[in-house]
Amino acid sequence: MLKPAFIGVLLVITLALALATSCGSEPPKSQSAMADAAQNKAVGEQTPTTLAYDNVQVQIITMKDLTEAASRTVTDTETVAVIMNALSAIDWENAKVSMSRPPDYKMLTQNTDPLASYEPQLYEVWISPQKDHLEFVQGAEGKYGRMPAAESAKLIAILQSN
Repeated sequence: MLKPAFIGVLLVITLALALATSCGSEPPKSQSAMADAAQNKAVGEQTPTTLAYDNVQVQIITMKDLTEAASRTVTDTETVAVIMNALSAIDWENAKVSMSRPPDYKMLTQNTDPLASYEPQLYEVWISPQKDHLEFVQGAEGKYGRMPAAESAKLIAILQSN
């Protein structure tokens, strides 16, 4: 028969091991991943952030006039990634703006994963008169942003595609 003190020590060790293994620690990186990260830092590059957009969809609403609109939903992961990365690259300003005309497009980004804590975001989109850049208003957040020409060209192609 085991002594109570010995059982107590075993119980403490078991609990300590269980806590140590269940903590949310990251799995160790592979040697090649660490080498790549070190090389990127040595060259002065930033390691790109890759976000998974598997469960994100973007609804694009083409505003024909004040009463009519056409809608389509983009679920292709690569296209969604282009849209989301472009939106995240905008330098947003906290500003209340009044545009001279209704938006050309509206984009609604939403996550279809019921476990994700992602609030749908509505963006109103205007194409500049020169058609060289996009301007955005995120109404709920009270933000305004202007996208650079290079990024705008990619997004205009997506917005105007069927």
